[in-house]
Amino acid sequence: MDAPTSFFFNLERSVSRAKQMLCLRLPDETMTADQGEMRRHAVDFYGTLYRAEDCSREDELLQGLPRLSQRDRSTLDADITLDELTAAVGQMASGRAPGLDGLPADFYKHFWRCLGADLWEVLQECTHTGRLPTSCQTAVLSLIPKKGDLALLKNWRPVALLCTDYKLLSKVLANRLKNHLDLLVHRDQSYCVPDRSIMDNLFLMRDLFHLCKLYDIDVGVISLDQEKAFDRVDHKFLFSTLRAFGFGDVFLSLLSLLYRDACCLVKVGGGLSCPVSVQRGIRQGCPISGQLYSLAIEPLLNNLRTRLSGLLLPGLPERPQLV
Repeated sequence: MDAPTSFFFNLERSVSRAKQMLCLRLPDETMTADQGEMRRHAVDFYGTLYRAEDCSREDELLQGLPRLSQRDRSTLDADITLDELTAAVGQMASGRAPGLDGLPADFYKHFWRCLGADLWEVLQECTHTGRLPTSCQTAVLSLIPKKGDLALLKNWRPVALLCTDYKLLSKVLANRLKNHLDLLVHRDQSYCVPDRSIMDNLFLMRDLFHLCKLYDIDVGVISLDQEKAFDRVDHKFLFSTLRAFGFGDVFLSLLSLLYRDACCLVKVGGGLSCPVSVQRGIRQGCPISGQLYSLAIEPLLNNLRTRLSGLLLPGLPERPQLV
């Protein structure tokens, strides 16, 4: 192990400074470096981003989706067991930043024999009351710089620092859900579906280009990037989509615990903002978010598939429309 020399301390300082939010551009185009004003602007920005909006044409979008069997629904609706929680603890990554309560996954791993049964009883009580503790409802948004003008909040990626007990519940539900995604999510989606890779779609694009060049086929490709994709998932639409897929009331009730009365505190300049109500969005940093996004976007993709015609590739049973 290298000695903690001044070089490494200076390197850490430089990395830390690169992640700092030094100033922000306000809506009136003025710049501010005042920490209090920056936090107030963050509250306004995320308050608007996480505000629910009415979904139009919801019924039309949800037609024609695959549905879970009664057997699959019963499996998902089973009560949470201590064994499931124990497995989830073992799957938690070590060395990650904790949530609002300051207890990292390593704490639960070390003291699981003492805490496991008690936490299981707490979650049982939460399922009966339909509400999680306040610490679980509250996420700390840590802002990570992206590309572009860092004086604009839209160019910072919000990563939710969540309490470990919240993430354990989410992980249990994610472990249940992953076994059914292959049935529900069309194979042209490869994100967060077991035994699929995002490389599959890259290879498909490569083969399409090769085929078009080989047979001199005129083709157009549209690449779309959904801005704030996770943050724009409407909770009402998400649960309507899950019902259309055939999910049962018990699983949906467990899942709703993750979003009922959710709020966040935005970390700006080493301090935290006042609470922001989260009425829409799935949290980056939550174990089940990737799976939920793939399910939430599936109705749109399903409608596009029925309205588009693609190229027929050798060896494929149907034409790929979306890559």
